[in-house]
Amino acid sequence: MKNRSTLFIAIALCSWSFVANAQKIECLNYDWGAPVYEEVSGAMYDTVSAYVLKSNELIEVAYQYNMTHIEEFRVYHEKIKINKSDALDRYNKIRLFSHASHEILELKARFIGKDGKVIELGKADIKTAAASKDNPSYKFLAIEGAEVGGIIEYYWVTKGGFSICGDIVIQEDIPRKQVTASIITPFHLKLLTKSYNRCPKMLETADLDKDKRTLFLSATDVPSLRREPYSSYEANLQKLEYTIAYNYKKGEERIFNLSSIATDTYTGISLEQSEQKSIKSLAKKISVADKAPEEEKIRQIENYVKVNFQPARERIQRKDLSKIPDILSTGYFNRMGSVRLMAGLFDYFEIPFELVLTCDKREKQFDEFFDGYNFFDDYLFYFPGLDKYLDPSSKTNRLGIINTCFLGNNGMFLRKTVVTKSVGIFVPYDKQIPANDYEKSCHNTVADIHLDLKGLTLDYTLEHTFTGYESHYQSYFYYADATQKQKFLDEMLLTDGENVLVDCKIENDKIEDWFMNPLKITAHLSGSKFISRAGENIAFNIGMLIGRQSELYREKERTLPIVYDNAKIYVRELKFQIPEGYEISNPDVLKMKTELKMDKQVQAYFYSDYKIMDNQLVISCSEAYKLVEFPVEKYSEFASVVNAAADFNKITLILKPKS
Repeated sequence: MKNRSTLFIAIALCSWSFVANAQKIECLNYDWGAPVYEEVSGAMYDTVSAYVLKSNELIEVAYQYNMTHIEEFRVYHEKIKINKSDALDRYNKIRLFSHASHEILELKARFIGKDGKVIELGKADIKTAAASKDNPSYKFLAIEGAEVGGIIEYYWVTKGGFSICGDIVIQEDIPRKQVTASIITPFHLKLLTKSYNRCPKMLETADLDKDKRTLFLSATDVPSLRREPYSSYEANLQKLEYTIAYNYKKGEERIFNLSSIATDTYTGISLEQSEQKSIKSLAKKISVADKAPEEEKIRQIENYVKVNFQPARERIQRKDLSKIPDILSTGYFNRMGSVRLMAGLFDYFEIPFELVLTCDKREKQFDEFFDGYNFFDDYLFYFPGLDKYLDPSSKTNRLGIINTCFLGNNGMFLRKTVVTKSVGIFVPYDKQIPANDYEKSCHNTVADIHLDLKGLTLDYTLEHTFTGYESHYQSYFYYADATQKQKFLDEMLLTDGENVLVDCKIENDKIEDWFMNPLKITAHLSGSKFISRAGENIAFNIGMLIGRQSELYREKERTLPIVYDNAKIYVRELKFQIPEGYEISNPDVLKMKTELKMDKQVQAYFYSDYKIMDNQLVISCSEAYKLVEFPVEKYSEFASVVNAAADFNKITLILKPKS
């Protein structure tokens, strides 16, 4: 779960009462019992590489420091039976997942062999993995001497800041025999929970004498969930969401609901007087004409902000990067700072907008009926007059292009309403963030191919044009160095020792072109990679000129719905000058038609056809995915469309001498 200790939550919490009775903390007295070897048998457990015998998660909210400070304690305990060597490699290095602000109070791990062998480790054995370019450092515990057939068991206890909301996930990619989870709070704090994807509900018990409420969940024989291509794996796991709903020491009203969240959000992005002065000073540096169209104004503001300010996860020079003066003085903003900075500029230039609170659909489907911050991980701007979205935290996206993980998900839209001249509010309403128009996100390929019979080599040009979401390569080319660019081109154009890139031209990769002008890559190539002789005939693997295609295989029954990144279309035209004295003996292999239909409408397809005129072969090939999500029942048809492109890759034309 993402950390939601945002400015808005801080505002909501400031009125809480922290007066409470003393509370015994169960997490600090956790007992995992004596080492016991055990195993189970059954269809779920006999053939898998590993399975979880026991999983227990305990979350406890308690008061500390003379009852003036509230903290969160956690226990995470797992006992895993190792059946195969790949599982041993995976689990004998225990990675400690804990928020950076949480302290590890206790840690124990052990290996239990079938022969009674026991290896024990503790907190003193924790190691830290060195950070790399792509991954930060992390803490782990390595159990040396663990063996296939044995059991790896561990638990740790942490203490840290109190999270008002979160989730508990009870499913993973190996089966679990027994799963339990508990949340303990002081009696006057009551939680709201909701289960998803067939996860059992939490049941509550209350003990006024001990000043405790306990929510408890138990599940047996939780099946594994396989990771599958084109899917939102995390969003489909069995899980539950929880949030603090009531503080009875403050009254009977809900602490958080959609209206109060909207109010807190409005308060959170509202600028103080000093910040308004900073916005006015910044606005003078942005070339926005008073009579310019709304879209032009937005693009100028967005470009200026994203070029001149950088995102940062940590404080810079001890500054608050959500505050406008600190953003201007450092040149950095955090996620909330990007929202407040742009909102301030849009207000200054009188550009109407709505704020959208949503989440990554790959992690969870937005639930508009759950009253809490759980699904409000990300922020977008929506401009009703243009019907376009803007992603403030993305440095490379631009107006009309947002992260694809939001497409098709719902969100809470906040429409600003003026109460008085100086006072306004956000009015919330639910709405789906639509998928993009597939026709406006296109990868167009045009090839002009000539065959040199003497050297048996091809001389050809490839012109690639990218629009909409498919033109995201523009930012890659802008930031990539020469080596990275060359690697990209080699992979896309399939150049190697047999095929040589003679010349290449890249157009519209400047910042001002991003998602406004199509990215164009024009390449001149020469080589013999796709040509070979077969006696008197010539074999030409023309299908590879559309680029290497992915292929989907299914060994097991599909379980998850199909989730595509963005709707798109590929349009290819291959023009081949047939050498004098030759003809194509098998042109009809170029005729292909594969479709996915829903409610009698074609929603994905692969088409290929050809014509021959004046000794020139012209192949027309198109492939489209009109939606970003398809039901699991349509997987076979979806795979057929994807595989059709891979089948086109395999097409080899046979050129034979004319008789």
